[in-house]
Amino acid sequence: MQSLFFKIPRSNDPQTPYWIHYGIPRTGSSSVRNTIRRYTNTVGLSWGKLIPDTKELGMEHHFIFVEAPRKAERFTDRPCRTFTTFRNPLRWVESFYSWLCNTEGLRIEFEEFCRKLPESVNYQTRWMALLQDDNAIDFKRDPNPINDDQNFFAPTDDKALLDQAKEAIKNKIDFFGTLERINEFLFLLCDRCEWHMLPISERVNFSVKKKSCLVDQLPQDLQDKLKQAFAIDLQLFDWVNQRFDEVFLPEIKDKYQLHLKGFRELSKNLDQSFLRNKGLSLEGNDIVKNQSQTQAGQIQVQINAKLNHLFATVDDRMGQFDSISEKALEPLKGL
Repeated sequence: MQSLFFKIPRSNDPQTPYWIHYGIPRTGSSSVRNTIRRYTNTVGLSWGKLIPDTKELGMEHHFIFVEAPRKAERFTDRPCRTFTTFRNPLRWVESFYSWLCNTEGLRIEFEEFCRKLPESVNYQTRWMALLQDDNAIDFKRDPNPINDDQNFFAPTDDKALLDQAKEAIKNKIDFFGTLERINEFLFLLCDRCEWHMLPISERVNFSVKKKSCLVDQLPQDLQDKLKQAFAIDLQLFDWVNQRFDEVFLPEIKDKYQLHLKGFRELSKNLDQSFLRNKGLSLEGNDIVKNQSQTQAGQIQVQINAKLNHLFATVDDRMGQFDSISEKALEPLKGL
């Protein structure tokens, strides 16, 4: 009887590149990493973390998750390929506040939190700029703008900070995307890493927010303060989107336009099914509780992408995604 074996790829070849994910907090990093974990666990690849106590990267790993702005190439002689995501800074501050409340026990209102922010926050720009700094310290945890015990938010020259961040992206990051266009980024990730399948995202990782926890519901003077505190981040975000449109989007649309449409449609149907089961519904870009389900009225919800166990397949020879047929979507319609 013939013996059958499943080949498990190994990455201990010193010429095999590490795929390095620089995870800027609250920019969709968890969703990207969950997608990577699902893929690697399915096909027999390996992932690891670069944390402050790391001395060297594990030779068996294919993907490395960087927990702070630390240059991964310092810990290995193997080639590194790097990627990250960004987010609209005003949506970022909403998410960061909710994260502090949910995980760090923060017990102040959103308005008070925003008034405590330093004059210059610019979290994402500072994170990127540190990749250009050979003397940057290793942060033990995510820097907190209202409790800056790591001096992450020290006053600095804004123009120089922005220039450093742009140079870091040009020189240190092989490809990038934004949370606002997570679908396009996931296809870019799949394409660059030559994956044979892609986990389909379901927006099940969401945090409930009252309208008072949204920037556009704050007093106008506080909205103006936030725009000033994130002025450099806002400029960087515009620049990142422009670069994405020029460098990456044309290629992704050319290769995967039809598949992107099917991917979005299936994800949308999964969203609606999930929400309906929870007594929620989608109105525009907000999730609200159905009036029949609550006496408190509508509660807006912020969505972050999180993977589902379903997969979209990719043709191994052509590097193209198999079309998601209408028949495949039919069971989810009308849910």
